[in-house]
Amino acid sequence: MYLTGDTVKFLRQNVAKMTQRGFGHTIGYSYGYVCQVETGVYPITKRFETAVIQALELSEVDVYKYKRIMQELAK
Repeated sequence: MYLTGDTVKFLRQNVAKMTQRGFGHTIGYSYGYVCQVETGVYPITKRFETAVIQALELSEVDVYKYKRIMQELAK
């Protein structure tokens, strides 16, 4: 798997521009679950990762591009 909680949060806020509640509804999870995945309380499952990627219509290249942007912003 290649999504992390930080990546999910970045995608939700900057790509989807959604609240946790709205994002959870879009991907079929509760906002509480989304919150706990973003903070690392719950691990990211393959099903959750697939739901995020499909909902945002991302390719593997897109995910790596956003991860690289996150790295650049962290500097």
